[in-house]
Amino acid sequence: MAQATPPGHGGLKSARWAARILGLVVVLLFLWFLAYAGAKVIPSLAWGDPQGVPLFAVLVAAVSGVLVAWRWELLGGLLALLGAAVIVVLVSLGAGTDTVLGAFVLALPLAVAGILYLGAYVRARGLRATR
Repeated sequence: MAQATPPGHGGLKSARWAARILGLVVVLLFLWFLAYAGAKVIPSLAWGDPQGVPLFAVLVAAVSGVLVAWRWELLGGLLALLGAAVIVVLVSLGAGTDTVLGAFVLALPLAVAGILYLGAYVRARGLRATR
C-alpha cells in the first residue's frame, strides 16, 4: 500500500522539486554556454566593465547557489536570489536602463528558483516547529 504524504508536506515537496527542476535547467543552459561560447567570451572579459568579470562572477555564484540549495536550501536560495538581483543591477549599470527588462528576463529563473528554495526552507522549519 502506498504511503500517504503527511498533511502539509505536499506543498513543501512541490516547491522543492519545482526549484530543483528550474535550477537544473539554469545549470544546463549555463554549462551549454560555457561549452559552446565560453572559450571565446571568457578571455575577453574585463574587470572594469560591469558586464565583464563582475557579471560573470555573480552569474557563477548564482548558478552555484541553485546547486548548493540541493543540500542547504537557505544558503543556496539566498545565493540564487541575491545573485539574480545583482545581475539586474550590473546589466543595468553596464548597458543602461533601457536593458532592465532584458536583465529581468535573464535573472528571472534564478530568482524564482531562489524564492522557491527559501519558501521550502521556511515551510520545512515551520513543519518541524509544529511537531
